[in-house]
Order: sequence, then C-alpha cells, then structure tokens
Amino acid sequence: NPDWASTHMIDSLRLGLASVEAAAYLVWPVDCPLVTLQAVHALCSFPCRQAAVPYYLGRAGHPVLLPGTARTAIEACASLREHLSLASSLQRVEVNDAGVLSNLNSLADNADA
Repeated sequence: NPDWASTHMIDSLRLGLASVEAAAYLVWPVDCPLVTLQAVHALCSFPCRQAAVPYYLGRAGHPVLLPGTARTAIEACASLREHLSLASSLQRVEVNDAGVLSNLNSLADNADA
C-alpha cells in the first residue's frame, strides 16, 4: 500500500485482496512474526468455506485464513475484526503456539520476544 502511513490496515488488506483472486487468503500481519509453521499448517488444514482463526489458551490470534468470498464482503467493513464479528460462522482452530498472540510493534517488543 503506497499510502500505508496515512491509511488503516484494512485499506492494505483490501488492496491485497483486490490484487489476486483466490480460493482462500492467509492474512498475516507483519507484526506477528513468531507464529510457527505448525500453527499455519493447522489453519490451512481446514476447508476454507469460512474464516479460520487460531486460538491459544482461549485467546484469538493471527494469522487468519479467509475464504475467497471474503474478498468482496470485506469491502463494507471498517476492520478485519468487524468482518470476523459479522461472519456467519468461524472455524476456531486451537493451536499450541503462543506466537499467534504476538504483536511486535516496537524495538522493545522485539527485544522482549
């Protein structure tokens, strides 16, 4: 997103979704680098007819797997969180990976990780 500094994350997501048509989209925020390959495999092991969200110790995290139909549905939403809250159903994927809860936005966050 060339305007990333003056727009919201949802705007970057919309641009990405608009750039390619796919059966599913793995939405992986750049500030969540500690997710393991096992967690990604767990997410991607479900048929993507609905959004799949990783959960660790009862808390939702990232990345999120979206079905291809989300490409148009997300246009009307102010955030990914709103889109997920409006979804008719979500696949809750329990993972043994605290990395899905990581949110590293600063050098201090990175040092603590």
